[in-house]
Amino acid sequence: MEELLVKSAGFMLLIALGFAGKKVGLFHPEDRFVLSKIMIYITMPCLFISFFEDFTPSSTLFLMFVLGIIVNLILCYIGLFFARHKNGTEKALYMLNCSGHNVGAYATPIIATIFPPAAVIATSMYDIGNSIMAAGGVYALAARYTDREHAMHWDLFFRRLFSSVPFDTYLIMLVLSLLGVHFPAAVYEVTGMIGAPTIILTMIMLGITFDVDIDKHDLSNILMILGIRIFGALVIGTCIWFFLPLTQLEKMVIYLILFAPITSLTPNFCSRCGCKPSVYGALSSITVPISLVAINVLMLFFGS
Repeated sequence: MEELLVKSAGFMLLIALGFAGKKVGLFHPEDRFVLSKIMIYITMPCLFISFFEDFTPSSTLFLMFVLGIIVNLILCYIGLFFARHKNGTEKALYMLNCSGHNVGAYATPIIATIFPPAAVIATSMYDIGNSIMAAGGVYALAARYTDREHAMHWDLFFRRLFSSVPFDTYLIMLVLSLLGVHFPAAVYEVTGMIGAPTIILTMIMLGITFDVDIDKHDLSNILMILGIRIFGALVIGTCIWFFLPLTQLEKMVIYLILFAPITSLTPNFCSRCGCKPSVYGALSSITVPISLVAINVLMLFFGS
């Protein structure tokens, strides 16, 4: 319990340092792009490789993948239900922001710090399904309620999905492991060393990115979407906990993922649908501290 609290405090301190550094001029908003590239192209792929050293396939991993798709669809259409009397642009806003979780760049580094490697494998398997929806699946559904010229181009969707280096690394390692191909122990040791700073880069980047400018006229939509995400996470997580044949570790992972922030691609899709920038911009930032608080509460619960 004490170890979890210390790690959680460390996460929040790193975010605070990133935010404070931006305020005093040590960091600049554009620095997040440099940190993101280091994380996406170097540390995170190495982190994934290192976690396959003792990989053991299980039937529940496929279920994690399916859940990544189904959970997004459920939250997407719950958002549409609550926006049923709103205009097309607001329908798209709700669908895009009620679904989608930042697993790769946020949840995975935290889970990798707290849980054993098997949890990261399960998380990444869920993220394959989640990425399919976050990289364009939900946008394709949401764009139907806006101008037709914003319809999803599926070639762009697949290019975006498979251009993710962490995603490709995970798929390659998964296939190799299922085929019984393993690297020498030294490879896993070196990649683990290179991948270790991922959590530090993630939290500092979140601190640099954090910025909230809420218009009071947007408050009702922001609160409604946050409520759907939080309440939906609780209900879906509880149903999965009691009714699906997952291991306890996988169930804990699902709970943490469900409280992860909105994906980094969501603002881009919101913009293409003509949604109001102040709303989706505020949501992207607000879901970060909410996620940290929720994950801390969950870890205290799991540790009790």
